Amino acid sequence: MRKLAAIMSADVAGYSRLMAADEEKTLARLQSHLVEVIEPTVEAHRGRIVKLMGDGVLTEFASVVDAVNCAAAIQRSMAVREADSTDEQRIAFRTGVNLGDVIVEDGDIFGEGVNLAARLQEFAKPGSVIVSGAAVEQVKNKVEVGFQALGDQDLKNLPEPVAAYRLLLASADVGKMVDETFSRKTRRWLTRRAVMVGGALVALAIAAGVLLGLEPWAARESEVAVVEQMAFPLPEKPSIAVLPFDNMSGDPAQDYFADGMTETIISHLARLPNLFVIARNSTFTYKGRATKVQQVAEELGVRYVLEGSVQRAGDELRVTAQLIDAISGKHLWAECYDREAKDFFSLQDEITRKVSLALEIKLTEGEQANIWRDGMGYSLEAWELHMQAMQLNRQVTKEATAKALELRTRAVALVGEHPELLIGLAWVHLRQVRFGWSADPKASLAQASENVEKAARSDPTDPEVFLVRGEIALIIGKHDEAIANARRAIELAPSMADAHANLSHWLDLAGKPDEAIPIMQNAMRLSPYYPDWYLFELGVQYQLSNQLEKARATYEAATKRSPDWAGGLPFLALATVEWQFGRKDLARASVKAFRAYQPDYTLASYKVLTSAFAPGVCCEQFYPILRELGVPEK
Repeated sequence: MRKLAAIMSADVAGYSRLMAADEEKTLARLQSHLVEVIEPTVEAHRGRIVKLMGDGVLTEFASVVDAVNCAAAIQRSMAVREADSTDEQRIAFRTGVNLGDVIVEDGDIFGEGVNLAARLQEFAKPGSVIVSGAAVEQVKNKVEVGFQALGDQDLKNLPEPVAAYRLLLASADVGKMVDETFSRKTRRWLTRRAVMVGGALVALAIAAGVLLGLEPWAARESEVAVVEQMAFPLPEKPSIAVLPFDNMSGDPAQDYFADGMTETIISHLARLPNLFVIARNSTFTYKGRATKVQQVAEELGVRYVLEGSVQRAGDELRVTAQLIDAISGKHLWAECYDREAKDFFSLQDEITRKVSLALEIKLTEGEQANIWRDGMGYSLEAWELHMQAMQLNRQVTKEATAKALELRTRAVALVGEHPELLIGLAWVHLRQVRFGWSADPKASLAQASENVEKAARSDPTDPEVFLVRGEIALIIGKHDEAIANARRAIELAPSMADAHANLSHWLDLAGKPDEAIPIMQNAMRLSPYYPDWYLFELGVQYQLSNQLEKARATYEAATKRSPDWAGGLPFLALATVEWQFGRKDLARASVKAFRAYQPDYTLASYKVLTSAFAPGVCCEQFYPILRELGVPEK
């Protein structure tokens, strides 16, 4: 007989290792969990245990809501029961939940629905629940848990990728409770859930843990990162990567909301003097990808990873966040917030505070004032316009920049002199000047200057204020002033990769390439997946400091990484190095590759590009070479 059923498949992670260490004790503990947790919890959720398989259990439910709630209840209870176990002794279940077609025969169940649940269970980390997309579609807004999208997964022996979601075990009410609002409603909810997972003893354990400031889910573990396999040496101070928060609203148009929360948290953390923070350019490369925490840690060279999700429905907002020590695999902190959307700004600050407390980052009162703003008078509408403009900024086109200018102007009009909005508006004006898109460059430069000074009056310690001031100083030829502003920005935000990169660039343009090189290398460490211009600029610095082999290797890497960046400009730079080496044929080949991107490029274009920023530095050295290579005068 065939039917549609919800399937929960669970097994013990590392069962063979546990049995090898102490077979008798492991069997006794597992039996205790089955009798005191699994069986009564499945029964309480109207499920049926189909069969026990050594270290695993297969269960069937008529309702996928019951299956998901049961899986969550079991994991919460196991976290409490195993909280005192060592890493080597801990019994943790991996669980998969699916809704699908099954074949029933002599009380057993078979078929694709069962196979998929088993594969999801194998994909799950210890202490976690992975739910299929088909099941999630049926339980939205019907369960007291959230879900983190993991994308389509290629699972063993399945013909097609499967949409997978990680069940977020920190409920909204538990989040509020740990946030010191231990209400009567929450006590009732905890007691009700605890009874469902095994009786009054578990209820007392959970309540006691909360009153002591302990999260019941904190015992869950992830696969661990190996320090020796990290792409970079770990910094001496605590290091963290903030992954893009998942947009759980189901509407891709709301991506900017989740992205905005991520970017704000990163910018706040970057101001912490005793913390090393990976830049958003690098962490956002993981957006939409199913990645493991230890993979992120090893690739970026950090110890801690913060991940989370944002779900918005009208004026209601649910945000989850968890901080993981990738080296130990332990969850240091986890929270789930149900708030009104207007509380979005203070919530960003709150998450930053909780992370700094979990990492034991000590701050002076002045440092706290510089970092946490509690929204600073934002309106949600203005913030949405600001974030939409930020997305447009990633499109370096005249049209996108004009639209960003319109959005930022509207945002400023809504709330007045808000520093972040004014700085964003100043940057758009400067982009129009820099790329020749302004009808009146002097007026645009004056607008940028006016906006940044207004921002400085509201927030004189915002590092972006000094970067904008530095860019303005650079355009008008005041290199020393630009450099001083960049140094001040770094003092205020030590982990701000762009501040380091700009300082390096401005030192280079001031004729100090040897000093610029280590600063650019530091910017690249803060952003391992750095922007293309970082790499190109490093090549320029090597070339100007007469390290020609390194310059050539860097330009070659730039042409391979993004051959069309800035209209193929790395090919033109590579040509000048090859010429300096005496390889004239290779130099001409590089110019030919460049002219495939910009056939109308002239020496006049090159002179305009460089002389505005570095008169007498680049032009005098490379202008004759480009003429010899056949680049026309006009």
